[in-house]
Amino acid sequence: MSTEIPGPGMLRSQSPLELKACPRRGAGERGVEAKDHPDMLGNSSHGYIATVTLPDGRGGALLDLRCASAEMAMSGDFRDLALRVCTVVAQRSPRFLDHHEIPVQEAETLMQECRVEALRRGVPDEDLEPYARRSAEHRMRQGCLMDLQLGSGTVASALEEFGHPVEVRRFYRASLDD
Repeated sequence: MSTEIPGPGMLRSQSPLELKACPRRGAGERGVEAKDHPDMLGNSSHGYIATVTLPDGRGGALLDLRCASAEMAMSGDFRDLALRVCTVVAQRSPRFLDHHEIPVQEAETLMQECRVEALRRGVPDEDLEPYARRSAEHRMRQGCLMDLQLGSGTVASALEEFGHPVEVRRFYRASLDD
């Protein structure tokens, strides 16, 4: 049985993709070049769809990373970045791109759980709200791709340090364990 965890744009992106196979990069890693068909205004983007299978074969991930030019999308550095981020998706199972995508009701439920946890731990009343807020923020960030660890920083910092504008269009994680 597999578990689907849709990422950003899974429902928004309805444009067909042109896919072109790319050579296999390593054990469990491969990808395809992707180019959106131009929309009515002539806008299009280029990118790389990376796939990673976990070493145990029990799960994997797909990531659609976009950039402005075909030359950049074909560069080894861009593809390596896509594969590194895709590996994070496969290993850490993020549910959201960033904290702005977390539904308000889910955030409120998590905050309430953290309040209850704080009470169980005996946190004084004057420290209860700040403790619960910090705990909830930490737990929410663990479910957001952009806040997850990648190298010495986060996924967001790795994308910023790339030197060119890039965008995670969508991601998907599947697992046989769920």
